[in-house]
Amino acid sequence: MDAFRASGYQVLGTGKIMHHFRKREWDEFGFQVDYGPIAWDGNNRVALDTVPEPFRSEGPIDGSFGPLHKIFENSDVSLDTQWVCRSSGITRPFKYKNQFDRDRTPDEKSAIWAKNKIDQLAKDDAVSPFFFAIGFVRPHTPLHVPSRWFELYGPDSFSLPVQRKNDRDDTYLEHQFTPSHKGFYRYQKLISSYQTEEEGLRAWVQAYLASVSAVDECIGVVVNALKSKDLWKNTILIVTSDHGYQLGQKEFLFKGALWEESMRIPLLVRVPGMSDESDRVDAPVSLIDIYPTLVELCDLTVPFSNQVKRVGVSIKPLLNPGSQEKGERIALGVMQSEVVESLDERWVNEPFLNQHWTIRTDQWRYIRYQDGSEELYDHLTDPHEWHNLAGAPSHAEKQKNLAKQLRKALSE
Repeated sequence: MDAFRASGYQVLGTGKIMHHFRKREWDEFGFQVDYGPIAWDGNNRVALDTVPEPFRSEGPIDGSFGPLHKIFENSDVSLDTQWVCRSSGITRPFKYKNQFDRDRTPDEKSAIWAKNKIDQLAKDDAVSPFFFAIGFVRPHTPLHVPSRWFELYGPDSFSLPVQRKNDRDDTYLEHQFTPSHKGFYRYQKLISSYQTEEEGLRAWVQAYLASVSAVDECIGVVVNALKSKDLWKNTILIVTSDHGYQLGQKEFLFKGALWEESMRIPLLVRVPGMSDESDRVDAPVSLIDIYPTLVELCDLTVPFSNQVKRVGVSIKPLLNPGSQEKGERIALGVMQSEVVESLDERWVNEPFLNQHWTIRTDQWRYIRYQDGSEELYDHLTDPHEWHNLAGAPSHAEKQKNLAKQLRKALSE
């Protein structure tokens, strides 16, 4: 937004954009991040009482999921305090009697605020263009959305993610954390809370899918607002996410992994007069590619003070139907390490490698952990990343070349 403001754009935002909020970065901002609605027992935020133990002990954020409904029927707690939302450090009541008599969720409020701003921008016919960032929270935990979204996914109406027994045995993520990474123990807590592993995963995946559908509608509110105005003719639209999620694969239930399910994200780009709704691009790209793409598409003149060190590459060439690029693209991913100093003596003088990294090409995923452990997957023959090929003599040259590619990308 700094680069766009420096180029004369009006900068607007609402919802979860970053983990910090600085008002000075925005000309106008709607609602700060709010992870609600969250269950409330009259004194504290809690996990919903329908979530079984021990998973419920994970707390009101990570240990809670299920449809919004009227709760605490027999308590003395007033209706308005059965659910709460929390924004800017303030806890506020969230009314929920039924699907038709309730407050709007934080995501719904951000969508409506954005729609109203779009209507206003179109009506004002402002001379200055605008940059608008709209951040929806779901499917971040707690996975609470109105029950109509849960009703879309009956217990047997969806397939569970494909898994392989003992799939984590040739991986190294769990060796990087003390105690064990929360993704591993959350998975164990979930399945131990139900009669069977499948029952636990179905309960969680249903809530996850319901949350995704709830956000789909919010995105639709924004898209329809643009389509109903002349703004649709000259507005670039990007829909994406900050990370994916392991839904039980490799006995892991969380974000914070470098495998395909955690690293792969939705990315939809619509550029008037350029992209086509039916186009699908299979080249790997990264979130860091979005900034240089927008700078190029909008022909921004970025002041020297805004020239940040980056390895992102514009994806504009991919948006032109039939265009051909020279060279292979890679997608770059990173995960924070617990350790400050490198544990791998080979690269001790390269501090940027004191994190966990992955690169993804058309065919390969290569992972290098901070302690030097490596994983290598061939997506041509192993799309689920079941077989770690790192260390296999037959793939030694490929492993070496991908490690070199990663080092080059991080040192540019």
